[in-house]
Amino acid sequence: AENGISTLGWILFSILFLWQMPHFFAIAWTYRKDYEKGGFIMLSNSDENGTRVARQAFAFAIALVISTLLPTLLGYASWGYGAVALIAGCYILRPAWRFLKADVRDTAARRLFIASIFYLPALLIPLVLDLWLI
Repeated sequence: AENGISTLGWILFSILFLWQMPHFFAIAWTYRKDYEKGGFIMLSNSDENGTRVARQAFAFAIALVISTLLPTLLGYASWGYGAVALIAGCYILRPAWRFLKADVRDTAARRLFIASIFYLPALLIPLVLDLWLI
């Protein structure tokens, strides 16, 4: 126990915070017409071809992958977890890149959304196991 939030706590916060952005941007693009009908002001409403939304999703995905490597780089987790984080990072970056480069953004956004759902447990379960076993 510590007085305050530990460095690892801040890292976990950053992972969860950064994860939600590609996840949400994919949802926002997929349901942009529904948000507009509902009166919600979203970036996806004013971005006709989705370039800005996709750029934001990709930028946050890069930041997410970097933050997931911090537990290993700062000595909280093993290199085994670091390898898992790197593989999972490739798993989330690929659909984020496709969303950025896609001619058909709707399909790419759905794929990014689905990848983001699987990404979080694929990353956090190994981290918890790694921390528990060390």
